[in-house]
Amino acid sequence: MVRSAPRLLPKRGAPAPTAAACLLLTCTLAAVAIAATPARLIRDINGNPYVRDVDSELVAVRGNLYMAARNDDAMGNELWTLSPDGSLTLVADLNPGPASGHPAHFAELNGRLYFSAQLSELVGTELVAMNLTTSAITLVADLCAGPCSGSPKYMTRLGDELYFQADDGANGPELWVLNASGHVSIAHQFKSAAGQGGSPAFLVAVNGTLFMAAEADAPDAGTELWAFDRNQSARLVSDLKPGAGGSFPQFLVAFNDSLYFSAQTTERFLFKLDGASEPVLVDAVSPQLTNVSFLTVHNDEMYGLGWNASSGPGGQNHVFRFDGTSLSLHAQGLTANQTNSVSGLVSFNGTLNVLYSPSGAESDLAVTSASGVSPLMPQQGTQGSNARTFCIHDNSVFFIADVGTSANQLWMFNTSHGATMVAPSLSEAGTGAALTSPTALVSVDGELLMAASSAEHGAELWKHLGKEAFELVQDIASGSVGSHCNNFEVAGNTVFMACMCGTNQDCELWAYATSAGAQVLADIEAGATPSNPFALTLLGNAIYFGATTSTKGTELFQWDGTSASLTADLTSGAGSSSFDEMLVYGNALMFVNIHMAGQFYRLLALVPGTSTLPNADFDPVSNPVDERHGFLFRVPECVGVALRIVLRITEPECNCIAQRISLIVAFDGRRVVRDAECVGLRIGLRIALRIALRIALRIGLRIGLRVAFCITEP
Repeated sequence: MVRSAPRLLPKRGAPAPTAAACLLLTCTLAAVAIAATPARLIRDINGNPYVRDVDSELVAVRGNLYMAARNDDAMGNELWTLSPDGSLTLVADLNPGPASGHPAHFAELNGRLYFSAQLSELVGTELVAMNLTTSAITLVADLCAGPCSGSPKYMTRLGDELYFQADDGANGPELWVLNASGHVSIAHQFKSAAGQGGSPAFLVAVNGTLFMAAEADAPDAGTELWAFDRNQSARLVSDLKPGAGGSFPQFLVAFNDSLYFSAQTTERFLFKLDGASEPVLVDAVSPQLTNVSFLTVHNDEMYGLGWNASSGPGGQNHVFRFDGTSLSLHAQGLTANQTNSVSGLVSFNGTLNVLYSPSGAESDLAVTSASGVSPLMPQQGTQGSNARTFCIHDNSVFFIADVGTSANQLWMFNTSHGATMVAPSLSEAGTGAALTSPTALVSVDGELLMAASSAEHGAELWKHLGKEAFELVQDIASGSVGSHCNNFEVAGNTVFMACMCGTNQDCELWAYATSAGAQVLADIEAGATPSNPFALTLLGNAIYFGATTSTKGTELFQWDGTSASLTADLTSGAGSSSFDEMLVYGNALMFVNIHMAGQFYRLLALVPGTSTLPNADFDPVSNPVDERHGFLFRVPECVGVALRIVLRITEPECNCIAQRISLIVAFDGRRVVRDAECVGLRIGLRIALRIALRIALRIGLRIGLRVAFCITEP
């Protein structure tokens, strides 16, 4: 039964009831004014040493070592650089927040560092570039349009072109090229059948020819060594393992004007191709060493990893050195446990460095010598507390944090007492049953509510009684199934939310008020099929949200206090308009990372009921929705924000990408535009908020989300 709807607040921007604003974030906290107050650490809640985790993708460029690493508890696997003096610096939080950008497969070309990365959950892993002078990040090509991944890899420079493997979603993994004019296209298609692909791998250029491992329709030789150039196209170099099985060449490297690689014949041996028609076995290395891998050149010698079956009981991997004639062992002090965990070698700052994870620890870099290894990077920082679910309640900020021994501790912060622990654990009053997996804190009508799970009731809403004690607000889904409420938005004395959102549940729009309890407001997709409301946002006297129906797809809906209705069918028909979130600026709804009518925009503004956007200058979309629902305005890739007075949108002449913009007034981002040039600026303040705007901004700030976009100074 649908009960009468709770009353809504007056328009957003009017004075709000005390302690009604909640910030549902995954970040650490700083209490600062809107003005440019420097960020400061309030308390190091979890002081345990941070454990760094370095990926195997490494490249030395212009004296610095670029890598993918997890070196900050507030973010995922991102792009870092190590300078010769030992300073480890974040280059870019490519996929802001705890999500990972996973940069990989680096290559330098014409002053830019190219690599694969994921910039948003709405865009897959694609070809990205960084300007080595300005540090500006650019999405070069969305090879597989939309959320699918083109997964470019094995980037290699040949002349003034960049070659790589990629999958556009139609042809399978094939050989692609980025030419000097910036155009991306398939360079050679090894297999004609849709979706198969020849999977060209381990690309390397030697004397003007591109070599790779690949598989083709003909000859039917399996994965073997191929060569490619613009004049002769692709040709099979050698069928090292006759038949359809393939020798699977790996770790191709150019050394002494020859091509070296490992391939599987009877064992995985080291081979050389020096201009002759057939590769030959490097008998100085193999068969003494097998399973040869991670070949790299350092100080005019070639290094790699190889297995020696006669080393100790059971054999051992060894780092070896080869000068073109003779073989010797390197870093001989490495134990079997250490060498067996090696996942990469890289030449940097005059030394050969090994990436390994001894004793099952996370991967890290070490400097090698003839006898052993020593740490390349010192221990940096401490573990974060994963402070999250921030909520302003009773003149304090409440949040959940992890101190290393417990992931579910309730904390609070105010200016009088700083950050203090409220409860070392969370439990149900009376029974003492543990509450786990808290996902949100919400302040409404003087109550502090928490979305969390118990063994008896599943994921439900709980009211804080003090210290660690909580009582069940309402068993919305009877039994241990839980109602899995999420996407909370407070309006007056009412919490709007999506509930019944677990597996095989009918997730719809709900509301909770202390006087009426929890109730379903609208069955947007009639029957048992869920509409999955998300991004609930208060603007004026309506709650706007995304939802999915069988006839309209995922689109923008609103609840006006009486009923739910479609606000705008941004992608006509059953097509969907997916977006990350909505934010409010004045009388505008700002969509973040929205796919609409076959186009992708990083930021869109919708002003319900008007065709103007006060205090802003937006470029209109060519086909705006009709005036009854308002007009859409596209924000250019480079977003300029005037920090004084009001918002201003400009389009400076630069290629820096607006990555997952989390709010239009996030002036503490990591890119600044001066004189039409993108200039890197690292500011330690990261913001996400639920804003109520009229004359002043009510902002909740988070450190842990870096927002990357362009800012034009007024």
